[in-house]
Amino acid sequence: MKPWWAQTRAEIEMTLRRGETLLLTIGIPVLLLVFFSISKVTTSPTPHRVDFIAPGVLALCIMSTSLVALSISTGFERSYGVLRRLHVTPLGTRRLIG
Repeated sequence: MKPWWAQTRAEIEMTLRRGETLLLTIGIPVLLLVFFSISKVTTSPTPHRVDFIAPGVLALCIMSTSLVALSISTGFERSYGVLRRLHVTPLGTRRLIG
């Protein structure tokens, strides 16, 4: 379990260094939820608009995070030397992929 925690900590630290990832993961979804809960841009079948909008915003958050992981993060990871670190990860190749 100790290697898993070490890898998780390293991944969280790398994520916190990238402002684009934080913006797409936390910033934009929170702003969208606040905007749609305050404004009357759309109607919803539920009494509280945020109950109707939240699942869509969560899906947007997941999609944007995955796109960032594939595109923007690749450039950052190349500069951080990720391929070198993947070779020496405490988890090993199979557990890291899993």
